[in-house]
Amino acid sequence: MELLNTLSIQFIYFGAGLSLLMVLGELYVRKQEDGASFNIYLMLVGLVAFSILLRIGLFLEKPEMSSWWYFTLFASVFASGPLLMQMTRRMIDAAFEGEPPAPARNPVFRSKWYFAPVLPVLAVELNFQLRPVAEKQRVLEEIYYELSFHSVDLGLLLGMLQTLVCLALLTVFVLRTGREFHLSDTKRAITIFAFPAVASLALLSGYALKVIWLMHVGGWFIATTMILSFLYMLRYPHFFQSMKREIQKERYARTQLTGLDVPALLERLKELMEQQKLYLDPDLRLSDLAEELEVTSHQLSRILNENFSQNFNAFLNQYRIEEAKEQLIADPDKTIISVAFDVGFNTKSAFNDQFSRIAGMTPAAFRKNRKA
Repeated sequence: MELLNTLSIQFIYFGAGLSLLMVLGELYVRKQEDGASFNIYLMLVGLVAFSILLRIGLFLEKPEMSSWWYFTLFASVFASGPLLMQMTRRMIDAAFEGEPPAPARNPVFRSKWYFAPVLPVLAVELNFQLRPVAEKQRVLEEIYYELSFHSVDLGLLLGMLQTLVCLALLTVFVLRTGREFHLSDTKRAITIFAFPAVASLALLSGYALKVIWLMHVGGWFIATTMILSFLYMLRYPHFFQSMKREIQKERYARTQLTGLDVPALLERLKELMEQQKLYLDPDLRLSDLAEELEVTSHQLSRILNENFSQNFNAFLNQYRIEEAKEQLIADPDKTIISVAFDVGFNTKSAFNDQFSRIAGMTPAAFRKNRKA
């Protein structure tokens, strides 16, 4: 039995070391590949996995050491779920080239408020570490035998519950996106979240019930997740690129204009722009305009490309600059920055850049020439 316990703990430590190795490997790859997108959340997930696995091993081994070895454990647990959500969001945004599907735009999925508990929890941890040594030792000895309502037990239980909620949301999102876009690797992607979900459930149950073997199981599943991720990266180094190609293929199929009354759509588009002047809204997005026309964002994008040889931003800015020209002439006393904001730009620099590109001169030069 002692041998199995030792092997189990060593396996958990191995997972911790591999997590750190993956972080270093990712840094090396990004430096070697020019133009490779850098996902900071992916790096942080590896560091958090290392932090959690190291402390699970220490907990199970029960070594005589300073309580400071456990510092940042609670914060790591609270950060793990939100980090996985943000890491996935960044990857999906990149795969969809800035136009993610409806599930990925859901505020419940995209919110960064899940990180809100991390700093307060870190403050609670620091407060605990600054207590007298005898008091800390008493609390750390209790956690092996009974569940109490002190900060240590509450912090760990709440952190694991939050992680389970985040992983559940993430699994639903991946399933919906995979089903909608017929992605062949959806099942593989789900396993990335299924293993940490089982680990969180095992750790939560094991810690609450003080069943040590469940704590071992939780550690195994996290370590196994990191090992499988490492092997998966070696086996499928171009997984992300292949997923991106599948998404682009599906998106192209959805942009087909068959069955749409394009002339009527163009007439409605003209009405929205010239009469209702939707372009004055600084927050107007491609999806908003598509919704007004009752078409998909991809269909509208194709309509703009085929009929105006412009993407959405260029199409919008054309109208905004024409409106700006009229205002600059009609009201000579109006400041340029006021004109910029009134026609839908958020910054003066963006307005000046677009005005110069479209009109061939700055707004100030345009107004001066018209006065002359």
